[in-house]
Amino acid sequence: MTAKARSSRPAAKRSARPKPKRAPEPARRIAPGLVFRVGAIAATLGVGAGLAAIPVGNWLDQKAELDQAELERSVLQAEISAIESQIDLNSGEEGILERGRCFGFWVQPGAETYTIPGVDGCVSQP
Repeated sequence: MTAKARSSRPAAKRSARPKPKRAPEPARRIAPGLVFRVGAIAATLGVGAGLAAIPVGNWLDQKAELDQAELERSVLQAEISAIESQIDLNSGEEGILERGRCFGFWVQPGAETYTIPGVDGCVSQP
């Protein structure tokens, strides 16, 4: 008899023999020099990022101050324009005559003036 005939196992199970288990591979050790280099690079990058944050923070603070100053400047420019228009109105010939009528009691011939006790200057008409 042949070897095949003597086997009581079916043909499919004969070929599915368990493979021998391999011994586990030993764990790889990391070189101490590599750990030091990676740590030094990480520390250098951290310090560099920290030092770079200082000028960026200062720049942002300066930008905020500049924006605030520009806002104040625009408000002051509007006030200056209003004051200049008031000066132009009062320094022209009509402005001088109006101020003379209000505060200096200057009267043109034929004009009627009225004095109200307790009121200084001109009273605008309603």
